[in-house]
Amino acid sequence: MTYSHSMQEPWQPPRKGWRMRVEPTNRWAQKPPRTRHKAHKGKGSGRPWLRLTKALRANHPFCQVCHTRPSTEVHHIKPWNDAPEARLDPRNLLAVCRDCHERIEGRRSSE
Repeated sequence: MTYSHSMQEPWQPPRKGWRMRVEPTNRWAQKPPRTRHKAHKGKGSGRPWLRLTKALRANHPFCQVCHTRPSTEVHHIKPWNDAPEARLDPRNLLAVCRDCHERIEGRRSSE
């Protein structure tokens, strides 16, 4: 195909829907409601606790009981129901893996 003036493509109308206005949608309304992790439910779990557990797990990347697996949970040595003043005390916390945490909690309930 030859063009008369230059090597430009011939004019074509814009694609269909090119200037169509799309109504904005509330994209947050389409997401399912956010559910909290079971450890974060209830009274007393908040930003200070999350910061403390994050720092503790960063300082102790491996389980403080078995020393082989990564620490994924934080265990209270004295239960915070019994000693609420020691809840955010780092000396009362252990960074442990899930298996060791379940073993410790099972041992505590059987005593």
